[in-house]
Amino acid sequence: MADSADKELLQSVDAEARRRAKTLIRTAPAGALALMEPDTGRPWATRVGLACDLDGAPVFPMSSLSGRAGAVASDPRASLLIGPLAPGDPLAQARITLMGTVRAVTDAAERARLRRRYLARQPKAKLYIDFADFAFWRFEVERAHLVAGFGQAYTLSAADLSIAPAGRAGLADLAAMEESAVAHMNADHADAVALYAERLLGAPPGRWQVVGIDPEGLDLRCRQDLRRLDFDQPLTDSGALKATLADLARRARAMPEPIAAGQPSPDTA
Repeated sequence: MADSADKELLQSVDAEARRRAKTLIRTAPAGALALMEPDTGRPWATRVGLACDLDGAPVFPMSSLSGRAGAVASDPRASLLIGPLAPGDPLAQARITLMGTVRAVTDAAERARLRRRYLARQPKAKLYIDFADFAFWRFEVERAHLVAGFGQAYTLSAADLSIAPAGRAGLADLAAMEESAVAHMNADHADAVALYAERLLGAPPGRWQVVGIDPEGLDLRCRQDLRRLDFDQPLTDSGALKATLADLARRARAMPEPIAAGQPSPDTA
């Protein structure tokens, strides 16, 4: 009876629910990772700093000397709660709980990619990330529960949170050139990056930088502020990236310049 009532409260998963869920994951600086304590079997939640792989999987570094490593070795099942804490009622704010398993990253090329992506978001991690006892871990999502607000609950599958089929073919191609593309945008097109953040996303002015590119969009960062800019269509290969970024820049330049705080609107001046 309770299960039936719970299901009636769930909303049908649509494109907007998928977008909100992916944005929460892609822009999360940290999350609460829940594991099973080996000796007692009791739930054990701990905070982890987060980044994402190109396919959207959350990743985090973890020391083999920590109790968390022992918990994962004993039982890789886990859940990860993600959601920003802003002023106001915390229960009215969007959050997502991921359920799945965690696995250690052992491939050298994969580790190098995750290290670069992680440090772009978490630069202070340079202090410890290369210690011999640290490794990267991926959270492999099996399903998720999204609460987008009061009365807005969804159960999502792994497929709902993965890269759209059209973009999966371009993952390897984009992974090979992401580092150079990110460096090029930040060094040579900082003005366009600022326009993406400030006009297309309504972010405050600042030194915005691209910290990640994947088939479905851009991740932008200014200090502790992380923003997500989705592409209209997933990239099927890296060749489509230049045209997509140029189109976004043209669109941003065509928008009216934001009015600075304290300045009168042209309509009222």
